[in-house]
Formats: sequence, C-alpha cells, structure tokens
Amino acid sequence: MKVSRALLVACLVVPLLTACVTVRTETPMAPPVTYTCCETADIDRLYTPGQMFTLHWMVEVSGEQSTAPPRPVDLEAELTGPFSSVEELKAALESSTGPAGRAVFKAETVRASGEPGYRPVSTIAIPTDAEAGFYNLTTTIVDDDHSTSGMSIVEVVPGR
Repeated sequence: MKVSRALLVACLVVPLLTACVTVRTETPMAPPVTYTCCETADIDRLYTPGQMFTLHWMVEVSGEQSTAPPRPVDLEAELTGPFSSVEELKAALESSTGPAGRAVFKAETVRASGEPGYRPVSTIAIPTDAEAGFYNLTTTIVDDDHSTSGMSIVEVVPGR
C-alpha cells in the first residue's frame, strides 16, 4: 500500500510542479516605422472651398529589427492662410511671428499604431466660405516628447 500511496502522491504533485515551469517565448521582431508627409498627389492639385483635403501619410519601414512593441505616434496637420502669393507665404514663414494667416483649418489628430501595414490618413474640411489663395500646410509627427514638423503649400481656388 505504501507504493500505491507514493505513486498517488507523485501523480498529484508532479503535474502541480510542472505547471510552475515557465516557458520563454520569443517576441516576434518588427521593424521600426516612421511617418512623413505625404503623397505628392495630395498637395499637387487645386482645391476649392467645400472640398475635403486628404493627406495620405507616407510609411517608411526601417531595415532594422526590434523586439520592442510598436509605439503609437500622433500625426497632426493644419492649413493656414490664405496668402495672395507663394512669395507672401514664404515671407510670412521667414518672419519672427510665423505664418499668421486669417484662417486655420485643422485635421483631427491621428493616432498611428506603429504597425508596418498601417496607412494613416488625415482629412481637413475646407469650409465653403474659405478664401482663395495659398495655404501653408504644416504637418507634425509627435512621438513621446519628440516632435518633427514639415511644411508644404496647398492652393485653394475660387469655387465654380
């Protein structure tokens, strides 16, 4: 009977002990992702009041591998203007006060996941009463405490 009891104890204790063993699994490696503005077709066209300006963020995947999970990034975009000419807009950019246009149209902030296959898009509604002219497009990528900005020029022409 002593052998049976020992066998019974072994049958009960061994599975409990093996449940405590941890198995280390490797986290899949993912390449770091960066974002930049934007597809050329987004800015190389004329817009009219009442249209939606759509900005397709460019996703660049680094060749490096990382075991860290992707970090979310905030993507921001706004149009400031109008300016009567590109020269006036550039002069405003070079002034100490920056491009202070009469109107500012902002896109909602997009929270990009950092996943390589994610293609974020920002949209800015150009109001029906927007004035024609040249608008400064400012794009900002915010990653934790770091931010990077860029600028382009978008033209709004009178509605038809």
